[in-house]
Order: sequence, then C-alpha cells, then structure tokens
Amino acid sequence: MPRKGATPPENRVTVWCADLDGEAARRVSGAGLLSAEERRRAGRLVGVKGRRRWIAARSILRAILGERLEVDPADLRLESGTHGRPFLADSPDPALDFNLSHSGSLLLVALGRPGPIGVDIERVRSGSAAERVARRHFPEAEAVALSALPEARRARAFHRAWAAREAWVKARGERILRHLSRVEVRVDPDASPAFLSVDGCPNAAAGWHLEEVPVGEEYAAVVAREGLPPASFVIEWA
Repeated sequence: MPRKGATPPENRVTVWCADLDGEAARRVSGAGLLSAEERRRAGRLVGVKGRRRWIAARSILRAILGERLEVDPADLRLESGTHGRPFLADSPDPALDFNLSHSGSLLLVALGRPGPIGVDIERVRSGSAAERVARRHFPEAEAVALSALPEARRARAFHRAWAAREAWVKARGERILRHLSRVEVRVDPDASPAFLSVDGCPNAAAGWHLEEVPVGEEYAAVVAREGLPPASFVIEWA
C-alpha cells in the first residue's frame, strides 16, 4: 500500500497491482472498510469467488485512496457515475483521479493527477473471435493491420487494442459498445500503444496518452489519460 501522506506530484501516474486471491487481499477484505451500500451490493453478487474478489477489490481501492489522502478508508464516500464509474464525493484532493479494473485474480488501480484517467486489463485468449470482433467493430485500417500480424502475435495485439478502448471509455465515464469504432489504435506489438485517430481526426488523438502496464504475457493492460504523457509512470504491487 502507498506510504501514508505520500501525495503524488502533478503529472504523475501510479498503477497499483494486487492479487485478489492473495493473503494481503484477504487481510484487507476482513478490515471492515466497505460501506453499507457496498456490502449490500456484494451480497447481490452470484458466486462465492466473484463476491470475494469484488469485496477484495473494493477494499484495496479504499485502502490505497485512504493512505494517499490521509483519510480513514472506511470514511471515504465512494459513489458511482451514470455508467458505473467510481468517484469520490467530497474528495480532499479533487485533482486526483482514479480508476480500477480486474481480470481473473489480478486487480489494477490507477491514480493520476490531473485526470481523467482510465485503466483496463484483459486476459489474452487465442482464437478467431478476436478477428471477427475487429472486422465488425474496429476501424477498417486497424482491422486490416491486425489481420496482417503473425498469427502468434495477433491475439495479444487485439486484447491490447481492446484494453486501450476500455481505458479511454472508462476515463470518459461512458459505455464501451457505443464507442468501439470511434478510435483507431496502433496495433504494432513492437511499439507503445497509441491512438492514431479519434473520430477520424489524428489531432484529437494527440489529446490522449496511452501507457501499457507490463503484467505478464497472460494479460494485456493499458492506462489512458487525457493530456500530455505523465512526467513519471510508476507501478507498485499492493
């Protein structure tokens, strides 16, 4: 967890990674940090594993934000926007933005000042479904570039492009399916992820920065933040 009082400087992004099935997650889950509404929401989830991981993710998020803001994690007023994007009501640091994503047992929590910021992680799965989705929902030039990649590298490139879209949409607080084709993502696996255009405009793409989070070959993870590249990009394990 972050060092207490370690307020991040301007133009810095920190991504916290956590194993939702690990011992640290079990400890923080038992600390009683969730609000009554969060406990009710967890109780409505079907499946013991999914419920346990959701409680762990929310508890870890609270612990990270509480330490960063020097506030009791249980006292934080975590609320959700129209499309489920979490935010802090009455935050002591309104310039600090955050987002979270998990796939399987791996959780990512991204903090950035200023925002908005979004993060997404996807488990890389092989198969032809990725190409079908790309042909149907991605801009034509991106789908063609994806299909031209060697088959062994195609699945990861697709999931990284999808994670970039998810992170961008989450930063904006919108719904993913309405915006799949609005952005064209660079799919070259040997280059950093980047938007080539937004709504067909390369200049609009320059207003967003993408950063890949190296969490192993099994996953593809991307952070999207509006504005210039961060002065520092830090990865920590909770």
